Amino acid sequence: MGFQKTLNIPCLHYYSSIDNLRVWFVLSKKVFLAAFFVLVLFSVFASAQICGDGTKSGTEQCDGGIYDANTNPNGNHDVLPNNCRTNCLLPHCGDGVVDNLNTPAEVCDDGNIINENSGQTTCNDLCTATISVAGLCSGIVDKKWFDNDFEDGKSVVEVVGGAGAGFAVAGRHKASGGSNNVDLWLVKTDPNGDTCPIDSGLETCNVGGSQSQFANTFSAYVTSNDVGESIRQTFNAGGAHSGFVMAGTAWSPSNSPRLFLQKTTETGSSSCAFYDIAVGGTLASVGNSAVQIANGGGFAVVGKTLYGAGSASISDLWLLKFDSACSLGASCTSGAAAYTNNNGSCTGAGTFTRVFGGFDETDEGKDLVMSGTDFVITGTKGSDLWLLRVDTSGTIVAGANWNQSFSGANTEVGEAIDKTTDGGFVIAGFTNSFGAANNDFWLIKVDSAGATCSNFTVDGSCNVGVNPSQFVRRFDVPLGNDLAYSVDQTSDEGYIIVGSTNSFGSSRDVLVIKTTDKGETCDFVAGGGKCFLGTDKFANVFGGQFVDEGYSVVQASDGGYV
Repeated sequence: MGFQKTLNIPCLHYYSSIDNLRVWFVLSKKVFLAAFFVLVLFSVFASAQICGDGTKSGTEQCDGGIYDANTNPNGNHDVLPNNCRTNCLLPHCGDGVVDNLNTPAEVCDDGNIINENSGQTTCNDLCTATISVAGLCSGIVDKKWFDNDFEDGKSVVEVVGGAGAGFAVAGRHKASGGSNNVDLWLVKTDPNGDTCPIDSGLETCNVGGSQSQFANTFSAYVTSNDVGESIRQTFNAGGAHSGFVMAGTAWSPSNSPRLFLQKTTETGSSSCAFYDIAVGGTLASVGNSAVQIANGGGFAVVGKTLYGAGSASISDLWLLKFDSACSLGASCTSGAAAYTNNNGSCTGAGTFTRVFGGFDETDEGKDLVMSGTDFVITGTKGSDLWLLRVDTSGTIVAGANWNQSFSGANTEVGEAIDKTTDGGFVIAGFTNSFGAANNDFWLIKVDSAGATCSNFTVDGSCNVGVNPSQFVRRFDVPLGNDLAYSVDQTSDEGYIIVGSTNSFGSSRDVLVIKTTDKGETCDFVAGGGKCFLGTDKFANVFGGQFVDEGYSVVQASDGGYV
């Protein structure tokens, strides 16, 4: 389990080339004469540009003709400084030749227009200065904690300021000593990604002591498998850091998943917890995301349950509103009105549980954010991506856009949602209804009324580069399976997305994409998953020979990303 933190300008590799188009005609003797007349007529009537004829035409930037050291030393050449290139492009930064035509003049040119990490020194993206590789990449922090059968980090949050400054990661960890139990795991680091020594065989350290560095495990049952799916920082009524709230799933002794809520103090001790109390193995539930409703207040969790569907295989979206003690209240947990006796729904004193979905479809809530006192949720409704807004009493907010599906011919999934500075929301997930019908990253931006462009059904995108408040962007990768799991709005009002891909290697790798506020980015497909066009448009792939996946991303306070 670990995380990787990068500079706001990651170390990337990107190479591109323009290949000459070569058309070969294989002609038999019988058709040679006919082909000859066709070519003659084409040469007479066609007006296509010919790079190398010495005449600038069409889309050519220049044309010095065929190079000859004696008769035409200024002809097209790919090595000589300041000459027109053989593809009839002007000399430019990134062509591998130090030219002095522009102001300021180039002092280096390493053959690309990015700060790459491929040698002892490299050239900056303006070809005006060399940069030490060590200095360029010194901001990357790649931390690994423990080395057991498996540890997963599923969600990360930054804690800004005070004694607790740093990062907190929630996930799961297999207990040491030969046990098969898997526990929800919380690791807290300082701003450099360091924590107390947990790689010596201990699953916990500094619990109840340091706010900066600690680790702790949590379990709903004595023997169970538990995983944390999300983590968020909590605050007291005065706005000070008060710990963390996590949502996840605990597997009961009957081997059935149960929604799990865990609240901790700022030093990692348990404050309160809740887990689904259903008896038996059929009424299962899962917790995917938790949020604090207000400073010093209670919490909300979204996931899925089998309570309302009446089937052991068809789930509904489940939304639960707790008080600050992780309680639903007696009216929701006992008696005839309890959620266990009422198809998963109940109403308590400022608390509730609600089931949303159809009887014959599989529905699930994947993530939620607060908007005032409302809960804004994304997930899946059948085979469609779902956007749902529910008020503080558990009722769907009025309006055509607050219970809407985004769909194509196949399957769409909403994995993450973030509130944006314009009052709207951005959703990240994936679709396989467009293009080559493989899963592609999908980014949806809706305005404050939940509206967006509707013509995305053509190819999975609309309004990209046009409207920052309403657009849909499918990141088209012809081959492979690309799944976006997390999104965060960045300080430049663009978006950072993370997930996994098998499009650029032999196994699954972490894929990170940075877009503008209108969903634009650079051509990472041509770059093998990597590209760079400034701090607002870039992409990178991280991984090795085994499976690597990115489940969560946030922009750090220093402008980098975790």
